[in-house]
Amino acid sequence: FFVNFFGRTEMNCCEFCLAGTVSSPTLPALTATLLGLCGTQAPFVCWERGFAHHLSLENSRQQVTRLRVLNFDPHSSEAQWKIDCLGDLAYANRSISRVRNLYCSFVSGDVERFLRALNCRLTYEMFKEGWCFAKDNVLCKVYRLFKLASSGQLSGKQLVSEDYVVEVTLVGPAEATLDAESELVSFVGLLHPHVTCSKDGIV
Repeated sequence: FFVNFFGRTEMNCCEFCLAGTVSSPTLPALTATLLGLCGTQAPFVCWERGFAHHLSLENSRQQVTRLRVLNFDPHSSEAQWKIDCLGDLAYANRSISRVRNLYCSFVSGDVERFLRALNCRLTYEMFKEGWCFAKDNVLCKVYRLFKLASSGQLSGKQLVSEDYVVEVTLVGPAEATLDAESELVSFVGLLHPHVTCSKDGIV
């Protein structure tokens, strides 16, 4: 098998994120607000898989590396996967949003087989489908969440809830400080009273 792991590296960055849920009756009002703020919307689909790599250290300690693997064109056999290596930042416990460092790469081929060969273990799998909105540095995704009846089989996906997830993210440079999340918090404030977002609402 072949995986172009040494392909294009997107960036080393810092991700701030807040999320919440909205019911179907409230969705039209939220959509109208987002269109007023952002102007346009675009379809959003994502097959997301999580992997973990455990490395044994001295004194029975373990270091865990978490990977978020994303496919934004899941029905294409030639689509690339985006691998995010996730790391918590030192000031994450003082932030309003969930904040993490990402090292991002794009790969092609049988990514699951490649990661399993590196002793990475699949920890979760989900499918997201909805719309996305963008304003300046902020990206807002509104989607329904599906689980897969069988791993790797999109044809068997099952709706988790009738409610929609609202996920708002801001991506900044790796050296970004907490001051950067003020733009995210201001944007989320404009979505009230339709949805209330917090870092505890992250899927």
